[in-house]
Amino acid sequence: MNQDINSRIKKVTSLLKPAGDIFMRWLDEDNLGIEEKEKNDFVTLADKEIEQFLSREIMTEFPQDSIIREVSVSAK
Repeated sequence: MNQDINSRIKKVTSLLKPAGDIFMRWLDEDNLGIEEKEKNDFVTLADKEIEQFLSREIMTEFPQDSIIREVSVSAK
């Protein structure tokens, strides 16, 4: 069990820099692509791209897991 948790921590930690690079690229854009999900609930294209990247990478490594997402629908 401990090894299982450690492998997840290692994987997620390895994703921080690439996710940050996506965020920094969007900061250089003139248009962040801000959208309103619901009244007074906003999301940017950067949010969506980072969430998709993280979800894809985690599900590739741990396909049996589920992910609770903030930006889009949760994945299993």
